[in-house]
This record gives sequence, structure tokens and C-alpha cells, in this order.
Amino acid sequence: MIEDKNNITLTDQGSFLAKQIIRKHRLWETFLVETLNFKWDEVHTIAEQLEHVQSSLLIERLERFLEYPETDPPGDPIPDKDGNFPNLSIIPLSEAEPGKKYVFRSVATDDKGFLNHLDNKGLQLGQRWVIIEKEEFDGSVKLLVDDKNEVYLSERVAKNLNVRLSEHK
Repeated sequence: MIEDKNNITLTDQGSFLAKQIIRKHRLWETFLVETLNFKWDEVHTIAEQLEHVQSSLLIERLERFLEYPETDPPGDPIPDKDGNFPNLSIIPLSEAEPGKKYVFRSVATDDKGFLNHLDNKGLQLGQRWVIIEKEEFDGSVKLLVDDKNEVYLSERVAKNLNVRLSEHK
């Protein structure tokens, strides 16, 4: 059994079924963004409708078509068919160290205004970032994005961006 902070308890079967709904939702979000060119802030409501499709064959084929993604467009992990989540080893950008290379993996909020802010700054999942400078006074961050553009971010934004150490030197 799984119990959360709101004292809601799920049986093992209930937990498995909940993970399958999450899996379908995140696969549909990925399909809508990658295949039908929706923006990442447009897909949640549509995916909520599609997540209730009962065909496991359709979901298996959707996952194969998408080449078994580990995350959805905002970077949330997608559980596998057995309900296991991938280990993504992510941290908030606000906790990352200057001089090290990171990959932008996910956002901590799907607020439409926040996602539009990221779009306006040209920030997208999968980009490689190096923290050039971190202001001790206010926690703001200066990034080098994909070895090209410098971007300044407030601490508030940095706390809502998740990164992992880059495997590329």
C-alpha cells in the first residue's frame, strides 16, 4: 500500500493503475508535441481525454512509435509498462554549480505564463547549459546555452528548471 501526505491510501493494484494512467497521459503529451506540433503548454487537457483509452495494444504501439521516451515534453518521467519510473538524476538549476555542464531536463511547474517565459527566452528541453555566473546576493543565474547564447534567469525561474549533469565534456 502507498499512502501520501493527504492520508490517501492506494492498494498495490490501485497504485499500478494510477501509474498506467500517468504513463498514458505522458505518452499522449509527447505524441501531441512531437508529432502534431502542439506547444507544450497546449497538450494537458487533450492528454487528459486520451489517457482514458483502454487499448493496451494502442499504448504499446504509441510508445514504440515514440521510440520509448523516458520523459514527456515538460520533462516528467514516463513510467514503463510495469509502473517503474526511470531514474533521471535531476536537480533544480538553482542548486547547480558554476562551470559545470548540464542538460535541461524538466520544469517543476506547467504554469502557462512560466512556459511562455521560457519560450520567450529560447529555452527548450535538451539544451546544454553551462552556468557562467551565480549571483550570491539574489540567486540569479547567467547561463551559456548550447555554447551560443547567454541568458539571465532569476532565482525564481532557476528553482523551477531541472537539470542533470551532462555526459559530454
